[in-house]
Amino acid sequence: VQTAELWQVLSLRKSWHGSYYANNPHVILLGDILPSALSAFLKEFYNPDHGSHHIHVVVMISTEPTVDMLRVTHKYKRTVRILVGSAGRYKDMKRMKSATASAHFVFSTDSPQPEIQDASNILRVMALKAATIKYATKKQRQ
Repeated sequence: VQTAELWQVLSLRKSWHGSYYANNPHVILLGDILPSALSAFLKEFYNPDHGSHHIHVVVMISTEPTVDMLRVTHKYKRTVRILVGSAGRYKDMKRMKSATASAHFVFSTDSPQPEIQDASNILRVMALKAATIKYATKKQRQ
């Protein structure tokens, strides 16, 4: 069973560097996302009382996902997509369809240096804004 799981994880590896292609409404999660925080978010987001079962979640992380992260998302494999990228790269934001996302959620962790964490998240939000403006400008030119 573990060999099959490992093979499945390795086969997904390529897709982490792909793009989000679905035309469903989607939200994007980014920042410092711990598996425990992701699990709590997904449980709340997909709670039947909220009516968000049709909305996809794109999780943007800076490195390949850990086994714990994959375990969390496995339950939601039809609606959750993990992609490796950076909010600071327009190309990555375009791969995630950032400009058409219904919402962006920026995660942070408890940090011994909260100022650095805050600065990182401010830069992420500024990058989101810049990518959205760039996308809108390109759309107008077409």
